[in-house]
Order: sequence, then C-alpha cells, then structure tokens
Amino acid sequence: MAAESLERIALFALIALAVLRPLIGETYHSSADPIAEALQELSHPSPARTLLFNVIILSCATLWLLARAVGPASRFRTTGLELGLALIAIASVISCAVAGNKRIAINAAIDWLCMGMAAIVLVQLLRYDWQRRVLLAAVVAGAAVQAVQCI
Repeated sequence: MAAESLERIALFALIALAVLRPLIGETYHSSADPIAEALQELSHPSPARTLLFNVIILSCATLWLLARAVGPASRFRTTGLELGLALIAIASVISCAVAGNKRIAINAAIDWLCMGMAAIVLVQLLRYDWQRRVLLAAVVAGAAVQAVQCI
C-alpha cells in the first residue's frame, strides 16, 4: 500500500510538471544582477525555475525507486530511452568540457538529462489504462491552454 502511494505521488507530480512546464518561462542563463532579477515580473524566465523542475523530476525518480524497494517490485520496462539517455550523458560531459560558458552548458546538460529521466520514470509509472488516460487528458488540457494563449 505504501509503495502504491509513493508511486501515485510521483506520477501526479510528473503529470503536473509535464503540463505546467511549457506554460512557465525558463532559461539556463542567469542575470548578472540578482537584485534586478528579483524585481522582474513573475513571467520572466529564471534558471531557478529550471532547477526547481529538475529537483521535482529527481524527487519523483527517488520516490519511484523507494516504492520499488518498499513494495513488490514490478518488472523494469525498457524502451530504448535508457540507451539514448546514456548517449546524451556522454555527449553532455564532452560538450561541457569544451564549452566556453561552462555554467550555462552544465545547466542545459542537467536539464536535458532530467527530462530523459522524467520520460523513463513516466514509462515505469504508467502501468494502468486509467493512468494513461489521466496523462493524456492533462496533456490535452495543457495544449488547449497554450492554443488559447497563442490566439
């Protein structure tokens, strides 16, 4: 029972993140003046938001791993994303090593790796049809909000 609760928390957090992330401005680049950045309006992109999203993704992955340790472990479903994420990790290390602005490169690499991690964890958490329907409904709702904003 505890394992299911942990998995549901992780699933709904990832679904909320998948819907809300495109609607919130983010950036890898931090401003030179923290006071000026603090005075910006809420819609101003901030690297702190990107970091918060990545922390949520890593927290959900940790909850999923904890649920596997506490309860009966379901079979790990491979999708090919794992190999792709490993290649992105290798490419990230190489690109960060040769980048001119290493801080921005590291921020971007961490973001890309966390998004791959979110996809892998979502695949593991979406076991039942009702979970897939909830994710699909949330993505469609997020798309409708974006369409209204564009109009």
